[in-house]
Amino acid sequence: MFDSKRAHYNRNIIDGETLTTRAAFLNGPDGKEPGVAIFSDTILRYVLREDHAIAFCNAIVDSLDEHRTGGSQ
Repeated sequence: MFDSKRAHYNRNIIDGETLTTRAAFLNGPDGKEPGVAIFSDTILRYVLREDHAIAFCNAIVDSLDEHRTGGSQ
């Protein structure tokens, strides 16, 4: 399990509060693919294809479940 530094607490809270998403299309070699754009405030950080976004969401849920299931501290 990852431990963030106490000195980064305020920055981490602010970063979390500014994250937003929008539906997006990735223009690929075979046309448009559905996905999601992830922004930090107004800055585009990532554009993920749908399958990558779902895998990322599942990984977030799995990571949060570690707290409930007694993952290492």
